[in-house]
Amino acid sequence: MRCASLLLALALVLGTRAAAAAPGQDPVRPDRRLTGSTSPTPEQVFAYDALCVRADAAQGWHPCRGVEGDALSYQDFYRLTGRKDLVDADHSRWFRRELLTTIGPLAAGAGVALVLPRLLGKSVAPLWVSAGLFAGGAGLYIWGAQISQDPLIGRPEAEDLARSFNQSFRERLGLPPLDGRRLAIGLGLRRAF
Repeated sequence: MRCASLLLALALVLGTRAAAAAPGQDPVRPDRRLTGSTSPTPEQVFAYDALCVRADAAQGWHPCRGVEGDALSYQDFYRLTGRKDLVDADHSRWFRRELLTTIGPLAAGAGVALVLPRLLGKSVAPLWVSAGLFAGGAGLYIWGAQISQDPLIGRPEAEDLARSFNQSFRERLGLPPLDGRRLAIGLGLRRAF
């Protein structure tokens, strides 16, 4: 009963946090570097929270945020840029991968566990059942591990999404538009501001 109460409280807290941000919107992240006695300027807030796209040799691109290029997950990038279709597709792909790579080893382990009594002279299940469980479990694991984790869109489209988000973010902050220019800020990262 206590566990159910704790789970319910946790679900309410997490649900409240998730409901706080509308789709495509993100509350400004608290900046520990800008916590002086004065409020940060809109330019500082923009520099801290703007989206960027970083080249990645393995996956083509990776989303980042702010002048420091803080890492951002693909799902968060898609959510912030208002692409719910990509959020759903990425979540579905992640769920399939996690499900298969979890169930596979469990089934393979069950197959091995059914063989162990046979080694002790006791037959629990036919050998073909154990072999089938092991082979099926191994196959599920391999299938799940082969599901791609690459981004769902290419780098040019990601840069366009980041540029669009940053322009609307500047408008919300009351800053003038950047006329679609790309800025290079810190660490040589290409930013789509």
